[in-house]
Amino acid sequence: MPDPYANIREVPVEMQRRLANALDTRAADPSQVEIRRRYFANLHLHPGAKAVEFGCGTGHVTRDLIEVAGAAEAIGIEPSPVLIARAREQHSDVPGLKFQEGDAAITGMAARSIDLVVMHTLLCHAPAVEALLSEAARILKPGGLIAVFDGDYELTSVALSSNDPLQVVVNRWAALAHDRWVPRRLGKLLPAAGFQIRRTDIFGYTATEPAYFLTVIDRGADLLVADGVLGQPTAEALKAEARRRLDEGTFFGSIPYVCVIAARL
Repeated sequence: MPDPYANIREVPVEMQRRLANALDTRAADPSQVEIRRRYFANLHLHPGAKAVEFGCGTGHVTRDLIEVAGAAEAIGIEPSPVLIARAREQHSDVPGLKFQEGDAAITGMAARSIDLVVMHTLLCHAPAVEALLSEAARILKPGGLIAVFDGDYELTSVALSSNDPLQVVVNRWAALAHDRWVPRRLGKLLPAAGFQIRRTDIFGYTATEPAYFLTVIDRGADLLVADGVLGQPTAEALKAEARRRLDEGTFFGSIPYVCVIAARL
């Protein structure tokens, strides 16, 4: 099965709704909220800054660009009408916040008009990484910032032992990303697009409240069924095992995230 985020407009509406639910759950996770707060603290936006998020999903990160990072105006761009509708429904109360349905590689925005572009867990799903970086460079003012934040999903773990069957499920979920190696190539990709890297940070996410990680396990198990690797009863048993661990207090889940902040030359 191909990465559903890579061409999300072509994905069945029910799948888009399921993805929207997972994005909402992740955004509400206290550890994820804290990670966003920490990397936004490194942006140091000036008063009146205008920010754009490429691939805004259900809009929580775009909202944080105003409420946490201090942007005066923030625009979220997202190709999925289902996700855009969810974003507008949940965040319409925030002054200065807008959502735009469309292709982030062709924003239609004026050149050198934006102070900050954020790509939050976007590039690993993007079939045309260079096009997105090129568009970000085009619309950013000289000295404007890009913040690329993505999971190093190859290192995602739920394992409690070397032969933990739940790790196979999580590995299948991680392999769904169109290109999960992108975060490790940012040191080359960003300078090639006209950016000077200012800082690189690693943020460790541990599922202290595992609601989001349960969606990861459920999706991984369903993918293995779709692959013909597991039967449905086995998939349901693995989902139940994750919940048993949660009830017993033995559940573990972690994802490292890479965040690179760079300035437009």
